[in-house]
Formats: sequence, structure tokens, C-alpha cells
Amino acid sequence: MVTKRGDMSSSGVAGRRGRQQVNSQATQAAILEAAGRLFGDSGYEAVTMRRIAEAAGCSHTAIYRYFPDKESLLEELTRPVLEQIARDFEALNTDIASATERLVKMSMIFVRFGLRNRNMFRIFVAVKAERVDREPTPGSRTERINRLRIELFQRLQMQLTVALGLPHEDDRALMYSRGLYYLLHGMIATYEGSGETDDELLERLEPTFEHTIRSLLNGYRTELEMEEGKV
Repeated sequence: MVTKRGDMSSSGVAGRRGRQQVNSQATQAAILEAAGRLFGDSGYEAVTMRRIAEAAGCSHTAIYRYFPDKESLLEELTRPVLEQIARDFEALNTDIASATERLVKMSMIFVRFGLRNRNMFRIFVAVKAERVDREPTPGSRTERINRLRIELFQRLQMQLTVALGLPHEDDRALMYSRGLYYLLHGMIATYEGSGETDDELLERLEPTFEHTIRSLLNGYRTELEMEEGKV
């Protein structure tokens, strides 16, 4: 069989392009892995693009071909994680009759996520974060991840208002939701430096976490009943 020169040339070009694409994907993956590790170990603000490039094994100029700045790295690391939490919220069995139990399960999804990502939790939820009661800054590098953060908070808030029987526009809904959010963050932060594995912590403490969340909700209900003169 005779192979035409043009066919060989096209095949060679395609092969080179394929190898370049594989190398490019490998470099991007190495940069993201290095960024996540350094952000988790040293904190977002302390890490420079040059340091990430060195850890990833590429030049300090090459890194900018893939990521123009640290915000783009933050977005690429954080977005898939927040989207997964949203999917986990959605996947909760819709036939859970009790609004309170549904809220407890949503809260525990968040706590499990935090404990299983202890070294990166603050990066995922707090770095470059904006207020949860406002729209994120349009056009900012972190607009997409802040929108996801706000949406997660709003899902918890919506479920809390159902559990407490509050109108969503009631000012207390935001206040109570913030209180719940602070509680969940505190649970995670308490064990940020623990030597126990995620599974060990959850096996030992999950009943305590759930009880604490229910106790907070019962306290909210008591306060509402007192305000309405039912107690």
C-alpha cells in the first residue's frame, strides 16, 4: 500500500497537536494541584503566582498562558466544589416530610463537606467572599463563585423559613439564617487542626452536630412563640 506524502504530513500534524493538548492539560492540572496545596498550607494571600509556577514545575511566565491571575485559579478550584454541594442539596429525598429534618440534612451536607476539606474550607467559602444579602459585584473575577456561595446560603435560608414558618421576606429570616451559618462554620473550624480523620470525626460527632442544629432551631421557635405571646 502506498501512503501519500500529504497523508503522512497530516497524520504527523495531528499527532503533534494531540501531544500538545495532553501536555497542556497536564500542565493545567499540575498548576491547579500546586495552587490548591499552597493555598491550603499557606493561605491564599501569602501565595504568589511565581511560587505556584515553581511548585507546578513550569516557568513563571508559562503559568499565565493558562491562568491570568490568582482569582482565576481560585475560581477554577472552588466552582466545582460549590456546584457539587448544590447538587447534593438537590439530591435530598424530596419525600422527607419534615421541613426541620430536611434542613438538618442540608446542614450536615455542609458540615461533612467542610470536615472533608478542612485545609481548603476557608478558601472555598471565605476568600474574596461578598455579603450574602447582596448580588455579587458584576464583572469581578470572583462573581461566579460568589454567586454560588450566595445561592447555597439562600437555599439554607429558604429551608429554614419553611421549618420555622416564617415569611421569606421577614427580617428575622436573614438573621436566623446567619446564626445557623455561623454555627455550621464553627463546627467545622473547631476541628480544623484535628488529627482525627474525617470519618472518625463524623462517626464520633455526627449525632452531636445534628442535636446542636435541632437545638438552635428549637431556640428560634421558642423566641418566635415568646414574641407572639404563646409562651
